[in-house]
Amino acid sequence: MSSPLPASALFSNLPAPQPDPVLTRISAFISAYGLDTRPGKIDLGLGIYKDETGEAPILNSVKAAEAKLLFNQASKAYLSSSGDKAFIDHIVWLALGQTMAGADRLFGVQTPGGGRALRLAGALYAAAKPGGSIWVGTPILPSHEPIFSSCRINVMRHPFYEGTSGRVIFETMLNSLSAAKPGDAVLLHGCCHNPSGATLSRAQWDRLIPFLVTKQLIPIVELSYHGLGEGLRRDSEATRAIFAACPEALLAYSCDKNFGMHRDRVGALIGQMSDPAHVSAAHGCAIAYARASWSMLPNHAVAVIRTILDNADLTLQWREELSDRRQRLRRIRKLLVIFEPRLAYILEQQGLFVQLPLGESEVLELARSDAIYLAPSGRANIAGLNASNLERFIRALALMFDRKRC
Repeated sequence: MSSPLPASALFSNLPAPQPDPVLTRISAFISAYGLDTRPGKIDLGLGIYKDETGEAPILNSVKAAEAKLLFNQASKAYLSSSGDKAFIDHIVWLALGQTMAGADRLFGVQTPGGGRALRLAGALYAAAKPGGSIWVGTPILPSHEPIFSSCRINVMRHPFYEGTSGRVIFETMLNSLSAAKPGDAVLLHGCCHNPSGATLSRAQWDRLIPFLVTKQLIPIVELSYHGLGEGLRRDSEATRAIFAACPEALLAYSCDKNFGMHRDRVGALIGQMSDPAHVSAAHGCAIAYARASWSMLPNHAVAVIRTILDNADLTLQWREELSDRRQRLRRIRKLLVIFEPRLAYILEQQGLFVQLPLGESEVLELARSDAIYLAPSGRANIAGLNASNLERFIRALALMFDRKRC
């Protein structure tokens, strides 16, 4: 009888993971910021909303809803694998202006964050079209390619944003997508593109959506910053138009940003099928994949959001708080352009991010000389700017621009 394998050798044959160069650089920047002891250091890298004091505060509407739950919640029992049905109905209403009761082509599954909603969308697409491809615009969010590659989907890149001009290169995008095959998927940002902050104009959406229909492409829409661009209704217009025109579509929705519940991770996958007869199978497959990944879902943050959206007064309070955050981001953009007119293009953009025309060496120099930390790609989260640091940031950036011009 052979002797058992020593415990120390049990995992000796595991292949060494290949390091992701982009994520490695991002981790290095985060670590450098934490180790920097200089007063007044500026964090424009982490993608969360911060207020004028540099904090990431909890919304008052969220605190009020948590207080209601503390008093009224009677159980911590499991929910179903598809999650809180009332929450899903609220998300469908917010994003699509529909209710699940009257939408026989839709299904919804609660997910732990928008990233897991994308992962679930990828799993569902891969099962329906083995060996399929998804087209993703560049610059790309570092997490997107690993998410889809892990589903065994071919990731194809198309140009989306040009850093020098600060504009969407729409014609180039369409020309590239002309190579897509029927049944290929296309990842689209419904609003507030991450990392660029750019967005398609209404005229561009009006051309892109019929293009998707004609080419028989499957839109996978990411809506992670809903309400932080032009408002809840305006930010969802493109998503609504996509679902109205395209027979089949998937939506990955995140509540982390618009409810300020980053660490609680709340999201949803909403799917639309071409035929109501296909909804049950698609929903069942999504639940099966979800159950294999996380089995039962956390509920506290979802219950908080449902409590807000169930209550007219709390909903109004949340909308007003979200509007305050959106307007502050808009004011920061205007101040940046007043101080540095070469950034005029950012007034056409939305949300937390701007993509600055800086290379990684220049980003490193800003960190070294001025304690200003951006993502290595040059993406900056403008919510990290406030009255105490904005002028210093502009001075350092203007000097960097002047050096580039020389």
